Parts: sequence; C-alpha cells; structure tokens
Amino acid sequence: MDDAEKALHWSRQLGKPLERVGEDFVYNKEPNVVMAGDSALWMPTLGSVRNPRLAKALKARLTAMPQVTLREQCEVSGFIHKNGPVKGVMTSHGPLEAERIIVCGGAWAAQLLVQLDIQLPVRPVKGK
Repeated sequence: MDDAEKALHWSRQLGKPLERVGEDFVYNKEPNVVMAGDSALWMPTLGSVRNPRLAKALKARLTAMPQVTLREQCEVSGFIHKNGPVKGVMTSHGPLEAERIIVCGGAWAAQLLVQLDIQLPVRPVKGK
C-alpha cells in the first residue's frame, strides 16, 4: 500500500482496527500470497469478495452436481408459501417449487426476505 501512513491515521481517527503486520503474520493467514514488501496492513473487520470470481467458481461447482438445476436470467419476485415453510419461488418464468430454497441475491436479498418478515442488514457497497 502506497499510503499506509494515511490509512493508519484514518483508522485511528475513526476508531477502526488497522495495524501493520509482518510477512510471518500474512503467510500464516494466507500461505499462497505473494507480498510486494515485508509488511502489510491488517484490518480484521474488513472483508471483500471478488463477485465475478466467486460467481464463476460457484457456477462451476453447482453445474457439476447432478441434483442441482441452475436457472439463469430468471428473476425471482417472491416466495411460494402458505402459513408454513417456503415451498418455492415466483419467477419471471413462472413458479418453481423445490425442497430447499437458497436466497443468494447479494445486497438485494434483503428486498426479497422482507416478504418473509426477515430483516437482513445487507447493503450494496461499491468497490474501489
């Protein structure tokens, strides 16, 4: 990081945990990392996921599972349930029923889950 001192100052001002760590600490956390120097900044409360990579890996894994059916470009607008467990979803291609439903709409999952009186404190954050 080119502006480590600026980042450390920022974290102190906001009371955010951020510290300089050495190679041993980094390699203990991630043995395959290639470091650009002999130290790094560690912020234990921060995490990020590269969505394109995650989506590609997830799709490859799910495609390899014969018991899973992937439906892409199929917008989900609601749930199928009547005074009990969710039995399916309403989609732009019609209703789909399933034994299990996994909501994985990222930051937009909260908009769906509110229909089930579930409050999910997730919001979209633009990466830099």
